[in-house]
Amino acid sequence: MRNRSTRIAIAAGAAILLCIVLSTIMQGCSPSQRIAEGANVARANAASSEQRFVVIDERALQAQAALGEIRDEASSGIREQQAIVAAAERIAEAVPGVQDRPNEWLGTLTWLAIAAVAVAGVVLVWQLGLGTLVRTAIGWLPQRKVAAAKLLDEASSDYSETTLDEAVAAMRGMDPEFDAAWRRRRLRDGLR
Repeated sequence: MRNRSTRIAIAAGAAILLCIVLSTIMQGCSPSQRIAEGANVARANAASSEQRFVVIDERALQAQAALGEIRDEASSGIREQQAIVAAAERIAEAVPGVQDRPNEWLGTLTWLAIAAVAVAGVVLVWQLGLGTLVRTAIGWLPQRKVAAAKLLDEASSDYSETTLDEAVAAMRGMDPEFDAAWRRRRLRDGLR
């Protein structure tokens, strides 16, 4: 039985860890963050491309060749890249004003994850034996345990008609786990 409890506790812990990982991943899907990252990549590529066109333009001037077409294309490329860089900067400046609107299913999924973590936490606490401690501390005792305690108290009393054998038989009838433990102990000791 202890082996099953350990497996349940491990499964509950794994469920909690999975929910934490999923909620972390879901929070990282911010549209404004993706916009800002895309604008930064576009700006970096445009700046790099602009520098390439500048180099092409300078090389065409140095060669003193009749390369008017190359110079015109390089100048056009430089202007286009400058326009891209300016647009990316405007996007980056506008991003702080953008508000993320979470998907409706994401809110539901977050609440389901919270509920799963709560249930897994309760199962984990219970399987670790803390549930019995809490239950005993608040005074909630199962009726079968109260009846077993009464039987044993009566069997140990000199003034009661209940014998120890009757108490053991009643306890074995009430609690299958107790009955299995009783049988195992009797077989181990060679008693029937």
